[in-house]
Amino acid sequence: MNDVRIRYAVTEDKVRIERLLEEAQLPFVDIKEHLDDFLVAECKNVIVGAVGIEIYGEVALLRSLVVAPSFKNCGVGRTLYEGIVAYAHLNGVRELFLLTTTASQLFKKLGFHKVVRSELPKLIQETNEFKSLCPASAVCMVKRIDGEAFHVPREVLRLQKSVPGATMWAVALETAMFTYFDIAPNSRFKMHKHESEQITYVIEGRLDFEIGDKSVSVGPGDIIAIPSNVPHAASAGNEHVRAVDAWSPVRKDFIHKK
Repeated sequence: MNDVRIRYAVTEDKVRIERLLEEAQLPFVDIKEHLDDFLVAECKNVIVGAVGIEIYGEVALLRSLVVAPSFKNCGVGRTLYEGIVAYAHLNGVRELFLLTTTASQLFKKLGFHKVVRSELPKLIQETNEFKSLCPASAVCMVKRIDGEAFHVPREVLRLQKSVPGATMWAVALETAMFTYFDIAPNSRFKMHKHESEQITYVIEGRLDFEIGDKSVSVGPGDIIAIPSNVPHAASAGNEHVRAVDAWSPVRKDFIHKK
C-alpha cells in the first residue's frame, strides 16, 4: 500500500478505468462524461483502482468503485472510498446514494443502508446508472455524510480558480470554513463585503488591504481580522502570496456544487 497513491483522473486514464470496470462487470459506457469527478489509485504508474461520483447539489451518486484483483484486501478500496467521500464533502454533498448488485454487505459496513428505489431523489433516479446501466435487481443504498468528521487527503485538495491570478480550495462544516489561497504577483481582490467574518493569516509574500480610508500591509506571520459586512479590497505586490483564512458563517460561494 506504501507504493499506491490516489489522484484525480485525467483523460488518458479512461481506457484503463473502463477495462477495470468491464473486468469487474460494472457499468463503464458513460465514464467519459464523468471523468472529472473520478479518483484513481496508481502503483508504479499503473492504475490499480478507481471510483467516481455524480454530484447533484446536496445529493450524489457514488459509482464505479473498483480495484484490480491483485490489489484487493490491501486497503486500496478503502483509500479510494475515503478520498471520494472527502471530495463529496468539499462539494457540499449531504447524502450519498449508490446502486449495487454484489457489494451491499461491504457498503453496509461503511454505514450505508438500503432504501426503496421509488424513494430516491428524482435527480438520482434520472442518472444513466439508475435508468439503464444497472439492472432493476440492483440494491439501492444511502448514507448521510453531513455531521460526520472527515479527513481530506492532500491529493483531493484540488485548487480552483478564484479571481484572475488566484486559486483556492475550501473545507467547510456547517458554520465554519477554512480556505487556502495561492495568489500570483500583482493580483487583486476588488472592493467587496460579505456576511462572513474573516481571519486571514499570510504564510508567504504580502497582501495589501484597503479597509475604508486605511491601508494595512499584511506580511508573513501576520493576521488581519475583518468583521461581517466591512468593505475591503486586497492586492498582492510583486511577490507570490500564500495565505489561509477562517470564516464564519460559511461562504457558500466557495463551495463548488455541480
